[in-house]
Amino acid sequence: MPWGTAGFKHNIPVIVVVLGTLDAFYSERDRHVIYIDGSLAAMSFSYALETLGLSSCIFNWPDIEKHEKRAEKVLGLKGYERPVMFMGVGYPDPEAMVAYSQKRPLDVMREYNPPIDQS
Repeated sequence: MPWGTAGFKHNIPVIVVVLGTLDAFYSERDRHVIYIDGSLAAMSFSYALETLGLSSCIFNWPDIEKHEKRAEKVLGLKGYERPVMFMGVGYPDPEAMVAYSQKRPLDVMREYNPPIDQS
């Protein structure tokens, strides 16, 4: 289980592991692409879950070698597969509230720099 779930992991009915496979990339410069692609796919998956009446909570999976090795063993991963993130999935509490932050008007936030004197 990812860090940060100790206080509520007993309430998570389903865990989804988003994996990236490094075997699709041949250059070292592409080693982070799995995190970008995996995150984009997870976002769409999370939206799709909402259409089914399910909610999700995404958990960070830091790239720490000790944890990577344990995940590889527990999940039966191949050497080129990496967990990108974990996602808890379940039915939301129908009485739960959704946090809301009132946005500030643009006129309050926007500021222009004075023109530079060109003389």
